[in-house]
Amino acid sequence: MRSYDPQIGRWAQQDPYEEFASPYVGMGNDPANNIDPNGGSIFTGLTLAGRLAVTTITGAFVGGVVGMATGDDTWTSMGTGAGLGLLSGLGGIGKLAASVVIQGANQLSKVFNSSSKSCSGRYGKWRRC
Repeated sequence: MRSYDPQIGRWAQQDPYEEFASPYVGMGNDPANNIDPNGGSIFTGLTLAGRLAVTTITGAFVGGVVGMATGDDTWTSMGTGAGLGLLSGLGGIGKLAASVVIQGANQLSKVFNSSSKSCSGRYGKWRRC
């Protein structure tokens, strides 16, 4: 069990799972509002479900925007984005979210570099060139 020293505002022992950049930070460095009795993780089932919902919805949104920008089928792009978002929530947000962002940036760069024609329609909505 990890013990918290309120005088220095830090944990007396290092985080056993090394979740954070500093080995002495735990529970988002907010022990008053979070519970982590064994130093394992502050994520609960509800937190995990919320994280999965957010990453899935965000992935679907990003996929839809990329689909509209590239002229691909928007629903297919949204489905792909939602799947990647779900995977990123399940398997580590950092690696897969970075992958999704890089893929989206690559697709957008193709749009901007593919043609000298204007690809923006009325009010900035994208249309196929």
